[in-house]
Amino acid sequence: MKKGLLILILAALVAGGAFAIDMSAGGGLDLGLGFAKDVDTMITIGAYGFFDATYAEASVGFGYMLGDYSGLAFSIGVLGKFPIEISREITVFPAAGITLSVPEFDFDYKSINLNIGGGLDYSLSRSMYIRGMLLYGTDFDAFFKAHSFTIRAGVGFRF
Repeated sequence: MKKGLLILILAALVAGGAFAIDMSAGGGLDLGLGFAKDVDTMITIGAYGFFDATYAEASVGFGYMLGDYSGLAFSIGVLGKFPIEISREITVFPAAGITLSVPEFDFDYKSINLNIGGGLDYSLSRSMYIRGMLLYGTDFDAFFKAHSFTIRAGVGFRF
């Protein structure tokens, strides 16, 4: 009896904790600038969507690359983040994660980037916010010889 009651209380605490995480989703635009040895500077202009669960963000995006490798690119990524509330409206966060990019949907060539950076959320209301991010990435496959900076601006909706 005691064991069953303990399991029930533990299950209630775990279920309650799952709902304590704020969740949101949104999307926006990004601008990337990439550098690599023996390759022209690349500029990427694109759009992305994200799902945010307070300490983690998953994103999917596509963009158009300009440079030596012009064309469309698809990306999917995960960021871990630690939100710090500055005021009721402003939250800043450091972030680190990994992104998989596939140019021209050619899965024979893919790029894995390690990303670090940060961002800021500005709440417009209880359910809507504006997000800005700056990320530095290095290409894991190119033995850290390719580097990029990405600026993101988006709108998110809490639910």
